[in-house]
Amino acid sequence: MTTTDTSNRPALACDMTALTPEERERHASLWKQVRALAPEPQATASGVAFRLPARPDLARDLVELAALEQRCCPFLRIVVAFEPDGATLTLTLEGDDGVREFLAGDVLPR
Repeated sequence: MTTTDTSNRPALACDMTALTPEERERHASLWKQVRALAPEPQATASGVAFRLPARPDLARDLVELAALEQRCCPFLRIVVAFEPDGATLTLTLEGDDGVREFLAGDVLPR
């Protein structure tokens, strides 16, 4: 029988105190932009993905959002991908057991 060591995994909880008030405002603004362009994320095996138009300004914003999100939600694996079609960016938030359900519980900002 194989067991998985979970002692080093971050807690499955967001810590908005990890961000300054200005960073929280920017975080909310970036999420508003993502949700306006991709209102319904697609479920993945272990999280969610947002498909967005491939624009240089948006790519920079997604990387900034990923950096902020990682600080307040360190349990997430966050990937910004430039898709081969050249027209799409994908923002994926995934993690270990329970993350998909956590994210599906409407915890993502709108």
